[in-house]
Amino acid sequence: MLLRLPVLLLGALVLASAAGAQAPDEPPAPTPKKFERPKPVRRTKDGMVPVPAGQFLMGCNAEVDEECLDDEKPGRRVALKAFEIDATEVTAARYAACVAAKACSKEGLTMPFVDGKDDAKLASYCNWQKKNRQQHPINCVDWSQANAYCKWAGKRLPTEAEWERAARGTDGLLFPWGNSAPYLVKLANVADEAARKVFPEWRHTGGYDDGVVGTAPTGSFPDGASPVGALDMIGNVWEWTADTRESGHVVRGASWTFDPVWARASLRGWTKDSTRAADGGFRCAR
Repeated sequence: MLLRLPVLLLGALVLASAAGAQAPDEPPAPTPKKFERPKPVRRTKDGMVPVPAGQFLMGCNAEVDEECLDDEKPGRRVALKAFEIDATEVTAARYAACVAAKACSKEGLTMPFVDGKDDAKLASYCNWQKKNRQQHPINCVDWSQANAYCKWAGKRLPTEAEWERAARGTDGLLFPWGNSAPYLVKLANVADEAARKVFPEWRHTGGYDDGVVGTAPTGSFPDGASPVGALDMIGNVWEWTADTRESGHVVRGASWTFDPVWARASLRGWTKDSTRAADGGFRCAR
């Protein structure tokens, strides 16, 4: 993925880290506050969590966030109707069921397509038809494929506002779990010490090791649940939304290629609809 301030272009998504998430200095790990494990949230029969109607703080929360980009400003109160959102990202197994029903396309799912060309060096990170990754998020999937799946499932892609509300609650949390980056407790699949060994040129979360390079099975970080009980809202894969931006669609949530300075709940990205990134996937809403 390419980092193009003030927005993220999902273009070379997995390698935004390589191309854009680099920085000359890494911030020292802050001393985290006492961690409180989230309470379990009841899900619907098809694996969704309810989000009540009301207002929430969307965009930059200047009181807790010194890293806000221009397109996250200003922070403002936004009202939404009640909705439901998938508790986890759509898995490779669930997407395969849609393909079997002939409602989804499998075209290109084994080859990342970035900036108008195949990205063969990252093909091994695509999860389609990998036997040991059926419960990982489907990735290397473009916007049309994500949209088709949600329609087949009787759902839709979430709006950008819905995604952010589900990710950070009503009070503008920096991350789904609170305002401290993940250092002592495994809260998200982000660029960490494990990734440093494979991709040393990236910016990493110093002192943090989630043990994963690439995607992790969905729901692997229950302690990182959002206030409504949604999992993996930060890290693992960027997620397509229904909102358009310039010549593509907005993506949210950062991925396994980003450290927490960039993997914040208010961070916004966008990319062309044809992009199939090795760190790009989706979840549905209703």
